[in-house]
Amino acid sequence: MVIFLILFFISFAGIAVMLGRRLMLLRAGAMEVNKELGSLLPDWQKVSELAEGHAKRYGYWATVAVIRFYVRSSNIAKAKSKEVADKLMSLLNKNKNGNGQPAEPKEANKFLKKISEYKEKIRHLKHKIKEEEEGK
Repeated sequence: MVIFLILFFISFAGIAVMLGRRLMLLRAGAMEVNKELGSLLPDWQKVSELAEGHAKRYGYWATVAVIRFYVRSSNIAKAKSKEVADKLMSLLNKNKNGNGQPAEPKEANKFLKKISEYKEKIRHLKHKIKEEEEGK
């Protein structure tokens, strides 16, 4: 850390010495002040022409990219919608046999049949009990 501080102050002193010598030469008249910027700033006309050319080129590239994205996304959307439509049609045709007519109903589970019969009997008995209670 100390080394960096020493180097900083040495370079700072060197810059101050260089600027001091330059000021002394300017005061003595041995040196002229150069007021031309020279090649530091480019010609404004060239800059505007280059910017316009690049803007057009990048504009064309952007337009092509947007059109490509639109075409690709529309193709993907069309393919996906076709897949979904096929899946829906297969689900709708699931209960049909091969020639397009409704399939014959399958026989229900025997256990479930017995449970539904017992429920029916219980419901019938409850109804009879209610009628007898109301009749009393």
